[in-house]
Amino acid sequence: MKEGRFFWGTLALMLSLSAMFASLLYRANPSSLWIFAFMLLSSMIWYIIDATRQYRGFIKTTTPRYIDRGRHEGLSELYDVFARAVRRADLKKMPRLCVVSMHGFDAFMFKPPFGSISSIGISTDMLMKLNLVDIEAIFGHEIAHLRMERNIFARCALYVLSSAFFWFGAVWALMISAEPSLVDSVIGLSALLLAFFGYMLDIAASRRLELACDAYSDWLTRSDLMGVTLEKISPKDGKRTGLAGLLTTVSCEVFKMRSHPTLEERKAFLKELGA
Repeated sequence: MKEGRFFWGTLALMLSLSAMFASLLYRANPSSLWIFAFMLLSSMIWYIIDATRQYRGFIKTTTPRYIDRGRHEGLSELYDVFARAVRRADLKKMPRLCVVSMHGFDAFMFKPPFGSISSIGISTDMLMKLNLVDIEAIFGHEIAHLRMERNIFARCALYVLSSAFFWFGAVWALMISAEPSLVDSVIGLSALLLAFFGYMLDIAASRRLELACDAYSDWLTRSDLMGVTLEKISPKDGKRTGLAGLLTTVSCEVFKMRSHPTLEERKAFLKELGA
């Protein structure tokens, strides 16, 4: 799972650039460092609040049903497949398995923002469409995310830094709008560029992580089924309309700003590994 280290490499790069920006800010206007520190703290607090809100909303809307082999005999085979995959992965803690009531083919690893026990969930639609062999491949992918759980911290830090740079750049632009100097303009532009760069780093790291999890699933299940399983559950791209559709098309197709690689990219990556 060396691919997970890519997150820490991107974070180290972002921290280095942040240190250079802070040095520039200190030379130009030492008191403005307090503004940046405030934006950084505010972004961190907002991230925690938003993560908690999203988790509670997810639990409320999906009502996850946790599966235990002894209490859910109708799903005992599903639990056996899950337990076998966890044993092969040699995890230190046994995660919980749950089925969530939601439309669409989705599976995910999640945990409370300040909790210690992780869960792996699978949607009811996916459970109905896939056979146990395919589901084992899906479990392998989510277990890979669980093994690289510590990298979530690096991704959160990237998000917080990018948000802080964005809001600092926006506030800075308002502050200097009356009498902008060359140095002040450079500072504001640098902050906005660093925000965009941090976002792109996060996207790149996320895409690489998804490919690594696909490869780990094939290794864990000792099969080459991940590509076939992905093809079964990947929705066909619908026609995008309106302004939101236009922005989505531009961001995805032109700048490749997808947190997940496309089906074709994932299949090509797995095929290259198997060659």
